[in-house]
Formats: sequence, C-alpha cells, structure tokens
Amino acid sequence: MATIAIGRTSALFFVAPLGAREVRAAVREGLDSAATHTLRALADAGGQAWLARLARAASDAVAEQAPVDHAVEQAATELEFESVAGLSTLRALGLLGVALGLLGATWELIWMLTGDHGLLGLVAGLPEQVATRAAVQAVANGLAIGWVAFSFRSALSRRARRLRGDVGSLRDLLAGRLGGLA
Repeated sequence: MATIAIGRTSALFFVAPLGAREVRAAVREGLDSAATHTLRALADAGGQAWLARLARAASDAVAEQAPVDHAVEQAATELEFESVAGLSTLRALGLLGVALGLLGATWELIWMLTGDHGLLGLVAGLPEQVATRAAVQAVANGLAIGWVAFSFRSALSRRARRLRGDVGSLRDLLAGRLGGLA
C-alpha cells in the first residue's frame, strides 16, 4: 500500500504540475506557426510534467503536419487514464484492511470461546483478557489501514480531478490555437 500511495502522490503532486504555469503562459500569448518552437522548448524543458507532455504532442503534430486536435486529444486521454491509476487499488486495500481487522477480531473471540488455553486457563479471566486485547488490536489495525488508504485515495482523487481540469483547459486552448496549423 505504501508503494502505491507514495508513487501516486509523487506523480500527482510533484511530477504532473511541473512547468504548468510556463506552458499555459506560452499558449495564451498566442502561438502561431512561427512560435511553435517556443512551445517545443517549454515542452522539452518540462520533462514528464503533464501539461508539457500535452504541449509536446501538439508541437509534434504541427511538425509532422498531422491534425493537432487528434494528437492533443489522444495525449489528454492518456493523461486522464494516468490520473486515476492506482486509486481503485487504494480503495480495495482500505476495504481489505478493515475486513481483515474484523476477521482478526472474530478469530480471537472464537479462540477465547473454544480454544485450548493451556497454562493461560489456570488464571481466571486471563484467556478472555488476552483475547479481548488481541481483538481490539486487530480492529484498531484494520481501521488504521482503512483510514490511511481512504485518506490517500481521497487526496489523490481531488488532485487528479484538478489536474484533469488543467489538462482539459490546455487541451481546448491548444486545439483552438494550433488546430488550423496542420
């Protein structure tokens, strides 16, 4: 769970928004066929930032004399799929953590009622006390895992929604400004 949460957090909070302000500014300044080299330079400098990848797709389409609308739409669709990657896994892990916590509590209570307690049975009430502590610990662990997974999922989902909005607005802007160049 930690690998998924850290990987998605890194992608959505640190890699995706890099260079967004510069790319938006370059597109808004009014790109024409003579200024597409500026867009390409910003896209190359932006690396794997999402808006830079979108700008790179547009400038590649202009350079290849391909339809810009299609290239930008394809890149935006790939980014939208990437934005939700791992969110369902985090949800499933959260549900699994809660379920396993309840299963652990059930297991401990079954042991308390039916198990062979060995030397613990010699002390009155000790098996019940041990089983109750273990059951409470299992439920607490399950709820903690669920809370962490759902918290990460919620934060990543909000961030992904915001990034999809940014990608959509830049997609529309690029298609509008560069659509007639191909």
